[in-house]
Amino acid sequence: MANESIGKQYLTALYWAFTTLTTVGYGDITPRTPQEITFTFVMMVLGASMFSYISGSVAAMVLESDNEKRIYEEKLNSFLEFSEAYGLSRKLENQIILEVSDDWKKPFQEYDWSTVMEDLPENYQLAIIKDLFPDLEQSVEIFKSFSGFPVFVEKLMALVEPVQYTKGEYMARSGDQCDKIFIVMTGMVHIITQNKTSLEVTQGGSIGEDAMFLWPEWEYSVRCYEKATVLTISRKKIFDLLDKHEECHQIFRQRAKLQQKEILSFQDSEEEKPTRPRSPSSKASPEIVRIRKELEHLERNITSVQKKLSTVRTGSPKSA
Repeated sequence: MANESIGKQYLTALYWAFTTLTTVGYGDITPRTPQEITFTFVMMVLGASMFSYISGSVAAMVLESDNEKRIYEEKLNSFLEFSEAYGLSRKLENQIILEVSDDWKKPFQEYDWSTVMEDLPENYQLAIIKDLFPDLEQSVEIFKSFSGFPVFVEKLMALVEPVQYTKGEYMARSGDQCDKIFIVMTGMVHIITQNKTSLEVTQGGSIGEDAMFLWPEWEYSVRCYEKATVLTISRKKIFDLLDKHEECHQIFRQRAKLQQKEILSFQDSEEEKPTRPRSPSSKASPEIVRIRKELEHLERNITSVQKKLSTVRTGSPKSA
């Protein structure tokens, strides 16, 4: 090699380095001319790159398929550390793990819902929501209140984000900033008032309109009574949408005031009762029934006004 040109010496040195780096080996047959060395060098680079790509892809597939197990193990290890730190008995520790281990696997939280949805066109966002919750528009009071504004309802439905809460988990605490509205789809949620009484909210009920539209903070706590699937709508998304549909803002405020009256009325009625556990099957107080009737009457009036407005816009003198 000492008598070869400087170019061939560098090329041979580079070939030697990559042959060693890629662990190809020198073998019995080796390239000798500059063209052979260059061809072999390029093939080694391509081969090493392909091997690296395949190895990385396989590793990514293994990690992705094991994601649920990883989330479960993180929650389990966190609980075991908590148990050890506070000295829980082994019997209680095992009982808790057996009862709530399934709840630690939350399918909706395994993926970044907002990131995925925001990358999709608005019509597909709505299609996904309707596919997951086909009766949403008919079963949820908050959407039924805006029945006269179908465009607004569809845009509002596209903003929801499903979350699963486990039994006993707090969704909001009194004094915290209200940054979202909750819509219960399955399970049961309790509103815990200042005097520690609990108002049940089940499928189709919403929580948080009063806190969002009448004051900035929660005046009560919200806790999951049993495992529940809940739809949330963030404060920012709601107000951004209302900026484009100002006519719907007043309906939200009216719903908020009625929701506030219902909670206060329930709290007052509970304070007047003797101290005893509240039966889940107990009937609502007359005041709560009256408020609910007011809400239904308000919704009928809103629908009637919307129909009249629609008639005026179409210019039908007979209907007017």
